[in-house]
Amino acid sequence: VRNAVGLSDLVKKEIVHETVYPKLLISLSQWKPRLDEESQLADRLDLWILPWIPHIDHRALLPSLVSECKSKVKGAVSFLQKLLPKDANFFETSIHALRPWRGVFKQESIHNMVSSSVTPRLARNLSKLSVKRDFTSQQWQAVDAALEFSNRGLMSDNEFLSVIEGELLPCWAD
Repeated sequence: VRNAVGLSDLVKKEIVHETVYPKLLISLSQWKPRLDEESQLADRLDLWILPWIPHIDHRALLPSLVSECKSKVKGAVSFLQKLLPKDANFFETSIHALRPWRGVFKQESIHNMVSSSVTPRLARNLSKLSVKRDFTSQQWQAVDAALEFSNRGLMSDNEFLSVIEGELLPCWAD
């Protein structure tokens, strides 16, 4: 029984390492971001890569796969930045694209992606916000997006505070 368990583990590892991993790498190298009808990222990487991550436990294979995924996700967020003119759509789609990778990429990597692609647009949006006395007609999409990025751990605390203090509070004070 003990040998059978070892043999089945060996066969599983060989199938994953020799068949699945190469196919994942080929598919990943060919993947290009595109939008679906609802302006969401189509064929998101997390849906077909992340289920295999626990099975690819090889020291050399996993880091190269994760590195390639990081590059593709970063490119996807840049793609979204250029292609989605509506800020609310961009923020929502970016959150959906980045959130699944929180447990895979280092937190610093996620923060850098958000800092370079999302934060400038978010800051610009917040700086243009006109705070109204009648709070019922106030549009808070940019503030909600900033809170969402922060609460999900996609934006660093320092950057969140900088955007709120530097862009939103001056509008509020005016």
